[in-house]
Amino acid sequence: MLIRPRSSAPPDPNDILPPALAARIESLDVRSRRVLAGRLQGERRSKRRGRSVEFEDFRPYAPGDDLRHVDWNVYARTDRLFIKVFQEEEDLCVQLVLDASASMRAGDPSKLLAAARVLAAVGCLALSSNNRVSLSIIGLPERAREHLPALSALGTLTLPPARGRAATPRLVAMLRDVLAIPEASHLASARDSAPVSGTPNSPADRFAAALRQLAATTTGKGVVILASDLLIAPLLAPRGQSPPAFEPGYATGLKFLTQASGYDALLLHTLTPGELDPAKEMASSARAAITGDLRLLDAETAKSLELTVSTAALQAYRQRAAAFVQDAQAFCTARGIRHSLLTTDASAQDVILGPLRRAGVLG
Repeated sequence: MLIRPRSSAPPDPNDILPPALAARIESLDVRSRRVLAGRLQGERRSKRRGRSVEFEDFRPYAPGDDLRHVDWNVYARTDRLFIKVFQEEEDLCVQLVLDASASMRAGDPSKLLAAARVLAAVGCLALSSNNRVSLSIIGLPERAREHLPALSALGTLTLPPARGRAATPRLVAMLRDVLAIPEASHLASARDSAPVSGTPNSPADRFAAALRQLAATTTGKGVVILASDLLIAPLLAPRGQSPPAFEPGYATGLKFLTQASGYDALLLHTLTPGELDPAKEMASSARAAITGDLRLLDAETAKSLELTVSTAALQAYRQRAAAFVQDAQAFCTARGIRHSLLTTDASAQDVILGPLRRAGVLG
């Protein structure tokens, strides 16, 4: 990674969820491609017919129907029994998942902050529509426990499902607490971790374990939105091929995400412009500074690498970065996960009113 991680700690909640943004999006709601049956009545129209305040149609009376729903005015005119059918409203569970691993702290603003702003906005509008909203923050370092006592052994912090606008401050506060974790905690934990694939503390295995637990504990039906850069070292695939086959480090985790029964999944693939093209990270007059002898630091493992970066190497990097995004999109599409690229130079409002609406997540 050619981008230096930076710590972004917003001074107040408005940096995550500005009032102007909350007002701009309050008319939207979260959508799912599936027919969902919520636990409680909400503001969502269901394809299931039932009793509500909004009339939809009539149907002929059938033995066993509740006579209280017979339209006696129609009976008086036609001498036939008809039942009133109403459009039933139901709630939706919106599960927000934020990857807070060390690589998400790269960029200015950081990927972590950019993703937190979008998830906060989605959570706000979902709560305003009386849906159930929960938040899981995964990938946190062990040393973050000093600042977040409720951190699980897998490095996950969870806000249980909540309903109503009153829950918005708690959701925003949890995001702010995570953003305020010192960068030193991530670096120290990276040095202590075991970066080898297949070990419990490797980034790929921690990512998979967190999403496996999420899928196992998710109840009801709804939408799950994961914001992550997917910058996880690849794993050696157990296929006995020669040469050995590798699969993306995120593969196992995203497969678990699809196992959350009844949930429509969306990935917000969060990257900085500089991760797609390193030249964009530099000022126009200093672009040449990205070439030459450089020492790169792996944000996830704290290992360093010295290399010489040439113009040809930068071009190859751009091609690999574009292929990385395309492969992730293809991986998600093949498994029924919607994929949306989120770059940190886009505002939360632009993302919500643009890619998320086009993807059918909001409307």
